[in-house]
Amino acid sequence: SLLLLDKKTDQLYMRASKNFQEDFVRTFRLPTQDTLAGSVLQSGEPIVIDESSPQKIKTSYLVHSLIYVPLKLNDEVIGVLGVDNRKNRLPFLKHDVQLLTTLADYSVIALQNAYLFNTIQAERNKLGTVLRRIHDGVVVIDRDQHILILNQSAELSFGVISTDVVGKPIQDIMPHPEVLALLDTN
Repeated sequence: SLLLLDKKTDQLYMRASKNFQEDFVRTFRLPTQDTLAGSVLQSGEPIVIDESSPQKIKTSYLVHSLIYVPLKLNDEVIGVLGVDNRKNRLPFLKHDVQLLTTLADYSVIALQNAYLFNTIQAERNKLGTVLRRIHDGVVVIDRDQHILILNQSAELSFGVISTDVVGKPIQDIMPHPEVLALLDTN
């Protein structure tokens, strides 16, 4: 299970899981105080529980052994990655902790990439809304004079469709001397 910290409630919620009922995952909340996962969150260190080091933990199922490792982003623990053994009495080994720690590192990278992607999408949507509301033609180009963005007014003015021209050199798409003269920075 991948548990992330909700800073507003100071609880961990389940962001991803395997072998859990969907209703359980959707409603699961775990306090950070006085819980095993919470102690990993606070200490930043992995915890391994097995029958040689039994601890009473609150679960709705029998656990023979358990590993919790921190999810660290820039020295801040943002959650906990956990694996439990419900089937046999074999303990987790040091190698298992190392493997799960590596998976936790990759999980944080994936979470950060998803966050950045969502942030970029939200900003792109805002920019799109602004560009749609501008009645003048707007063309955005990069340093190499390739088209990055154009709004609907620019599409109509130049008789092009943005999906067909984005990424192409403006000189190839809009060979209008007056437009190209505006781009001449010499």
